[in-house]
This record gives sequence, structure tokens and C-alpha cells, in this order.
Amino acid sequence: MYKITELVGKKLIDVNTARDLGGISGIAWNKQAGKCAIMTDEGSWTAEKIFSVKDAVSVVNPIPAETYEELALGKTAYDTTGKYLGKLKEIEFGNTLKIGYVHLDSGTPFSRGKLYALGDVLLIRARMPASPINKQTKAKDTDAQTAKSKKLTAARWLQNRRYGDFSFLIGKTVDKTITNFQGELMIKQGERVTNTILRQAKVSGKLIELCLHTK
Repeated sequence: MYKITELVGKKLIDVNTARDLGGISGIAWNKQAGKCAIMTDEGSWTAEKIFSVKDAVSVVNPIPAETYEELALGKTAYDTTGKYLGKLKEIEFGNTLKIGYVHLDSGTPFSRGKLYALGDVLLIRARMPASPINKQTKAKDTDAQTAKSKKLTAARWLQNRRYGDFSFLIGKTVDKTITNFQGELMIKQGERVTNTILRQAKVSGKLIELCLHTK
């Protein structure tokens, strides 16, 4: 990206003919064309491409520019609601002369999509308020999340009611084989506790033993 403050004062050269097009004094802009024109003391020029060297700026196929408005540094900027935003401090543009960003002294950068030129002032498109549809969608999403949260809370409450506060054992590994009071295998050493195992331990009175042998 090129900054206009870094280019002002340099010579503008036609790379095809080596013609000196004058010293750069600023930049102008045409919203409809979506491009900038480089202003010199000999006129304004748009081109296919530009590239900068230490002492000069070269352009490819320069064309005299008309109906371009100057984006003068220091120009006052307002948004489309009439709010004062600051003064134009810097302009950045690419090698095809399309604006990248304009910077205000307030520190806020704006892309070309936000930019309108308007005579003595610079007009910046204000942020559009959220549409009612977006609000409704957001409200529906919030309601769905709330309902899901309530459902999960209810599920956890039912699980705790059924198994006491031993649900934290689910997913843990046992370090010994545990059987019920009838000698039937409930869980083997090295296996992980599941909802089914937890329910069997509750019914068999083996929750405490299960708790002591999980890790």
C-alpha cells in the first residue's frame, strides 16, 4: 500500500515515455470509477498501475483525469448521520490506484466501501442499525440457548436425584474388579464407569466401593 504523505513532492513519471508529469501534490478520487487520480502541478492522472522508487513515482499508461474530487489532507469528515468524525490525516491506496483506507486524526481508519466524497467535506457512511429480522433471529437463538440450558440443568438434576452426587465417577477408570453382593460381575479392573455401571452400583449398594477404587 502507498501512503500519500510519502509520495507528495516526488516526481510522477510516465514509465512508457519517461515523460515528467510534474511533482505530486495530492490525490483525487472518483467513487463511480472506484479509482484515484494522482494530482500534480501539471494536472491529474489516473493509470493502470503505479510503482514507487526512492525519488519518483512511475505510472503505466497514464491518462488525464477528469471529474475527480480532491481528497485533501485536513478535510473535515462527517458520517451520514451528521456526526463529526475528525480530519483526514492519511490516504492509503494500492498499485492499481484503488483506495485501501483513509485515516482520520481521531485514529479511526475507514475502507473505501465507507467513503463518499462531498465537496468541501468528506462523508463516511454510518453503520446501519440492525434490522428487525436480525433482532428476531437473535432473540430466537437466545431463546433456544436458554431452553437448551434449562433442559441440560433438568437432566443433571434428575441424574443427581437418581444417583446422588456420584455422577462425577462417570468416565473414570476402576483399579479393581467389583462384584455385587450376589457375586455377579459389575465392572472389571481397567474399565471405565458408565451410566449403566453407576445405576447398578446404586442398586447394589456399591457406590462407596466404586468411589474408593476409581481414578
